[in-house]
Amino acid sequence: MYRAINKWLKNFAYETELSWWVFVLAGMLALGIVLLTVSWQSWKSGYEEPGRLYLPVRN
Repeated sequence: MYRAINKWLKNFAYETELSWWVFVLAGMLALGIVLLTVSWQSWKSGYEEPGRLYLPVRN
């Protein structure tokens, strides 16, 4: 991915450097967001009353 984007950026009139750490930082940020979201949803469902999920449907 890094090499493909770097090659693509070379075709522009104004060249810019793209470091490897940008990809690592983006991956770590995405992983952090995923872990926080999954942890929060797990915590929420773990502390909710089990009976609330299975209430009978009223007609």
